[in-house]
Amino acid sequence: MKYKLIPLGVCIGLLILSFSKITLLHKAKSSDTSKNIINTVKNSSNSIQYEKNIMNDFNLLLNNKSSSEKEVINFVDVNIKKVSKVNASKLVIGIEDIQNKNYNKVLENCFKGNIQNKFIKEFKNKKSIDNYDIKNIKDPQLKRYLSMLTEMGYKIVSSEGQYFPIQNYEWIKKYNSYITEDIKEYISLKSIESTSPSVTDSSLIISWDEIFNRAIQCENFLKKYSYSNKLDDIKNQYVFYVTCYLYGQDNTPAFDYKTNHLKSVVKKSYENNSFHNNESNLSKIIMNYLKELQSTNFKLTKNIEFYRKNIISNLKEYPITIK
Repeated sequence: MKYKLIPLGVCIGLLILSFSKITLLHKAKSSDTSKNIINTVKNSSNSIQYEKNIMNDFNLLLNNKSSSEKEVINFVDVNIKKVSKVNASKLVIGIEDIQNKNYNKVLENCFKGNIQNKFIKEFKNKKSIDNYDIKNIKDPQLKRYLSMLTEMGYKIVSSEGQYFPIQNYEWIKKYNSYITEDIKEYISLKSIESTSPSVTDSSLIISWDEIFNRAIQCENFLKKYSYSNKLDDIKNQYVFYVTCYLYGQDNTPAFDYKTNHLKSVVKKSYENNSFHNNESNLSKIIMNYLKELQSTNFKLTKNIEFYRKNIISNLKEYPITIK
């Protein structure tokens, strides 16, 4: 086989042409990359602005004196998927905010007209109204009223023969997949109390151990989420549970009214929980409290009264010791 020699000039021309194509291709790719980066930045900027607009609109809605719970809930339902978890958490807490803002009015409406009589007639033979089904309510006016409250994020509870609305935190859990972990846990803690209240009719209606466990859950939240904007709410909840644990309630006191001695069920709870949960701040408090009680043979004295009052006062200022 014979090979033809290609003139040097032709070779150089082909090389120049090849390099030109490579250079053009590189420029094209570089240009595409630059465009992609610019578009990404633009999209990101647009997304941030879009989210900012949503939150601005939401704040205007919350600050409007005439805004209702239903309006806020509708806004959250429409926009919660469009924002970050941090902003989604703000939307959900906004529902709580509007409920707090309007609660007195909602409560007053519950005692207007003959609503209370309708509640009594509907629920008088039922031990609990926790799981009432609106579809089964016979009275049409009461059914409409309960439907409205449900849509506003409330539930009805009873205490001392009266019926009234409270915030339904179990219902708010439907937003859990969109929000931050601290707000998710906050809602969970609030839901425990709204689903199974610790106190009613001036009585503890859950066990002493359960009061302790709820306090520990609050303490854990305070340690884990010290940055949370719901820290103060859980601090208050923590102090409430510890107060219940040390004092009880008027109809279920920690000390027997007749003998002034610590009730055996309470003593047993103190001993068990200070031993088994000795890493918690509350366990250490109870352990020291037990030592004081032992010195009085578990009798309520002026010194014991002063000691437990001092525990609560200190907790209000310094709820936990973080190490």
